[in-house]
Amino acid sequence: RAQETIRRLEGDPDREVRQTARLATRRIGILAVAANPFAAAATPLQIVTFGPFRVSWEATGVGAANWRTAKTRDLLAYFCHHRAPVSKEEIFEDLWPDFDLENAAGIFHTTLYYLRRFLDKAGCREAVIYGGGRYGLRPGISSSDRQQFEELVAAGLRADVAPDTAVSRLEQAVSLYRGHYLADLDYPWLIPDQEKLKHVCIKARLRLAGYYLEAPDYARAIAHLQTAEEDDPFNEDVHGLLMTAYAGQGNRPAVKKQYQKLEDLLKSELALSPSQAIRELCRKLLE
Repeated sequence: RAQETIRRLEGDPDREVRQTARLATRRIGILAVAANPFAAAATPLQIVTFGPFRVSWEATGVGAANWRTAKTRDLLAYFCHHRAPVSKEEIFEDLWPDFDLENAAGIFHTTLYYLRRFLDKAGCREAVIYGGGRYGLRPGISSSDRQQFEELVAAGLRADVAPDTAVSRLEQAVSLYRGHYLADLDYPWLIPDQEKLKHVCIKARLRLAGYYLEAPDYARAIAHLQTAEEDDPFNEDVHGLLMTAYAGQGNRPAVKKQYQKLEDLLKSELALSPSQAIRELCRKLLE
């Protein structure tokens, strides 16, 4: 019953109430994911990549990670991001692009030393491997929320999956998306994956909204769509589904307001107008 109440509060008109409810849902969702069949097998290191980069380990519980340097954290995040060994030349170019080869090599080896010491303290000796001129994490040493997220979304979007199962998988997936991928790192090579994962989450939320509109459970649909709108405010599919959900609630003023919001945004930012399809949808919903 508590979870049901929180879900309904996600559709509250007050922004602060919605944000508090979503935070509570995500915390509940973390517990749900732990019991799902796609949860990663126990590994010495558990990596959180959505939102600020965080690390925990079996031997010492949650590690606040008192990094010796910011680059020590970044190097571990880099290895987790690539999932496969990387040449030192690639590492230099990606993490120290403004340094010449000699200086980059010196800083890299110092940073690698700090990282190995950090991992040793976590009980993960020889976690960083080297071979064939490439560096990376030893297979099986870590698991990440990104891996769970991608597996859950893939399972939830399958054409042959039952609706109840799809909803369960997708809810667990979006609960893992606590913020943009590696949000506290600032490197150009991260941008493609950050955008890809953001849109995968939006796709999952749109599918969930579709299920909830059919139920019908308009409050839950609206909660997911409002979050999707925050991440992709120009997405007409999101605005159209929000208008549909408001119409389902009998809230004609909200339908008009949502359409006007889209129209104003497109005009001010892109000098465009809503598509004919969205204009027709609005007209139909207001008839």
